[in-house]
Amino acid sequence: MPGAAGQPHTRIPEASHFLQDDQGEEIAMRLVDVYETNGTATPENAVGFELLEIKSANEIVVWVNQDITEAEFNAIELPDNWVKNQPRESDPNAAQFLRSPDASDDRPLLEAELFGYTWQQNATVIETGIQMDEEGSLEGNQISKYHELTYNAGEPVYLLLSPEGDYYIRVTRDANRTQEDPTIPAGWELIEFVPSTDLTFMLPNPEHSCGQ
Repeated sequence: MPGAAGQPHTRIPEASHFLQDDQGEEIAMRLVDVYETNGTATPENAVGFELLEIKSANEIVVWVNQDITEAEFNAIELPDNWVKNQPRESDPNAAQFLRSPDASDDRPLLEAELFGYTWQQNATVIETGIQMDEEGSLEGNQISKYHELTYNAGEPVYLLLSPEGDYYIRVTRDANRTQEDPTIPAGWELIEFVPSTDLTFMLPNPEHSCGQ
């Protein structure tokens, strides 16, 4: 379904083929919630799980799944060239991946059955370990992806301002973080910005100009 990629997908127990007969009242209540938010809001603390397929130092394929539980994710056993990314908690009120990194046009993300679950290829890391401050507290990556983000008007957006005047928008946080306040290197600044209108934009894609 167009636009469904990257959105939360809830599974309702005891709802089989005829959903309206099995769990009609529950589904109606959930639909009302969606209508009240115009279909743009995601549940608070929505978490996605990612696997990283390390093909080389400059090619790490990212696979995402938002249907499995953290217990199921933790139970997956991986071969040597695969690692688990930290579960991420999303900041934007709505987000979607429009295509897989190598796709030529918008279409459903490339899917693969991996380790007993269906995963979607949402990104490829093409450079890692970019040092961004003298203290070594900040590390950057170059990522190829087509990621559309929406932040709602009136809600805080968090920005990191570098000493050179470059802004970085906060997209996700570690879902298992032990503290709420980040450690900011000298010369950097964390800014809380409240937009007066909805903000929707694409994250820049370093490999494909059409992903800008």
